[in-house]
Amino acid sequence: MADINCNAEMTAYHRDEVTLSLAQQKDMRVRRDAGRTRLENGLDTAGKPQPREVRSQGSYQMRTMVQDPDNDYDIDDGAYFRHDDLKNDDGVHMSPLGARQRVCDALKWDGRFNREAEVKNNCVRQTYEKGYHID
Repeated sequence: MADINCNAEMTAYHRDEVTLSLAQQKDMRVRRDAGRTRLENGLDTAGKPQPREVRSQGSYQMRTMVQDPDNDYDIDDGAYFRHDDLKNDDGVHMSPLGARQRVCDALKWDGRFNREAEVKNNCVRQTYEKGYHID
């Protein structure tokens, strides 16, 4: 029985149909950065502290994000705040829900989006008209 070597075909399929191209990866970076800028501007406008750091997470960070014909991409980005920066106007430390609400308010500060950011159980989600969302 003859050996069948499909490596070239499988590699091409994976490159062309599964993983994101360099251009798509760049688009995701631009989208991620725009979300970060939006959060920063919203917090500044509200006079609230900035995160101590912001880090990519999930399939975006691991570079395992796959192509989606409906542009339904999940860009996970984590904003990390100092404990003492998460206080309400009375100086009381916020609950996790309160912290997510602050981030949500910062993302929708100017009312530009048709779909406003929303607080979820473990994140804040900003959904975009083009189909993708940032958590």
